[in-house]
Parts: sequence; structure tokens; C-alpha cells
Amino acid sequence: MIVSRYILLYTTTYLFNVIVIQLTESGIDALFKITKIMAYIAFQSQIR
Repeated sequence: MIVSRYILLYTTTYLFNVIVIQLTESGIDALFKITKIMAYIAFQSQIR
């Protein structure tokens, strides 16, 4: 159950990452923001 949530999170993040990089010129900045969001979500999941 937890694994499927991480797979869903990874897939959503990957698709969002592709969209953001295509829309904006600063792909590295977008990647940094997404990494920060993913780390925050993973941290929150570990607490629960």
C-alpha cells in the first residue's frame, strides 16, 4: 500500500517535471523545487 503511494508520487512528479521543463527555460530551478517538494512529502509520510 505504501509502495503504490510512492509509485504514484514518483509518476506524478515525473510528469509534472517534464511539463515544467517544457514550459519554462529554467529546468534546473524547477527540478530543484520538485526535489524539495518530494523530500517534504517523503518526510511527512515517514512521520505517519
